[in-house]
Amino acid sequence: MKADLHVFNIGHGAASLLQVQQDNNKTYNILIDGGPNSDLKTYLKARIGENTPLDLVILTHIHTDLLPTVNKFTKANGIILYHLKWST
Repeated sequence: MKADLHVFNIGHGAASLLQVQQDNNKTYNILIDGGPNSDLKTYLKARIGENTPLDLVILTHIHTDLLPTVNKFTKANGIILYHLKWST
């Protein structure tokens, strides 16, 4: 198994793309956070290609800097977001 982590500036903090390649050469693309910067799609397109799907999107917190752009991006690209809520 091989993993690569790409961190990029999204204008207000950082977002990350984790790419995990299994021994059978299947690569999983995992986006961690997003942001208000519209460069998210451009960055991901350059990294994984236009037709390569994201396998998982993780938001480390729900905040106005993350949700609008990630929500718009996921809807435009046919990705379903699930919100898991837990309490302590």
